[in-house]
Amino acid sequence: MKEDLNRRQPSTAINKRSKTFNFASLFMTKEHRESVALLYQFCRYLDDLADCQCEAKDSSLLLLEAIGSLNSRRSEVKEIQEFLQLAESKNFPIEYAVTLARGISQDLSLVQFETTEELLQYCYMVASTVGVMFMCAVDVEERRFALPFAIDLGIAMQLTNIARDVVEDYRLKRIYIPQTFLPARTVAAAIDNHDLVAISDLKQAINKLIGMSTLYYRSADLGIRFLPNEVKPAVLIASRCYERIGEMILNRNTLAMEKVRTSFFDKLACALSALKDLAMHPTYCRSDLLPSHEYKLHLALESIMIEGRV
Repeated sequence: MKEDLNRRQPSTAINKRSKTFNFASLFMTKEHRESVALLYQFCRYLDDLADCQCEAKDSSLLLLEAIGSLNSRRSEVKEIQEFLQLAESKNFPIEYAVTLARGISQDLSLVQFETTEELLQYCYMVASTVGVMFMCAVDVEERRFALPFAIDLGIAMQLTNIARDVVEDYRLKRIYIPQTFLPARTVAAAIDNHDLVAISDLKQAINKLIGMSTLYYRSADLGIRFLPNEVKPAVLIASRCYERIGEMILNRNTLAMEKVRTSFFDKLACALSALKDLAMHPTYCRSDLLPSHEYKLHLALESIMIEGRV
């Protein structure tokens, strides 16, 4: 294993592992930043179990142990202990964390998704669940109204991650682009053989993912109004920074073999744009009129969505 998974500090987890979320968290209050750091630390812990340098069966067992600890509400692992305390103090269901762990476990056996529906279900399990727990951690009051939009922001960001990491994931024997978009042999021809036709086809498939993400980003925007005012800037800035990654990928004429990253100045521009929108656009303000959610965005999720309270 690359490092001791039990010795990470919540205050440094975001700083070291995600420049985008670290930057956005600067626009939160200290209290909310600490809650989000605990949540992020827990999510990274689960993710590291899947990515650790050990046998897949060992990773699977570790994730099953984590699921058992979550269900029993008891654990000797620091990250899980602190998460359970957070969940209790913020009063949100453990089921979202269990679903997250089950989604991450798919990475241990994934070769390629067959359909767009499978892809969206995976995004829900590994990212929308985090969005819902984040919503609870930052004290959203009208949770049931904010819920579908939190789900959408998670899906949008995960689609961006997948579009950005196609080459890196392929080298880990994971292809998240569904077969209905592109067969695995074409992905292999593009990355391994640098076949120009295959590269063009793969680039189109990646662009299609980014196009899908845009639909979910726009829906997520409608839910910003439900966030506490002291949290709105951080969430919208993180959303804009992630969407900027997609724009950078779209603007490239060919396949990026290295991971696309936003610079500090890109993040600063996104922050200024987000703050301007918050100040001037009524979409992000509270209103007596609740925004309607586009139900078609969740059709693929009906069989796996967690029912009940948030």
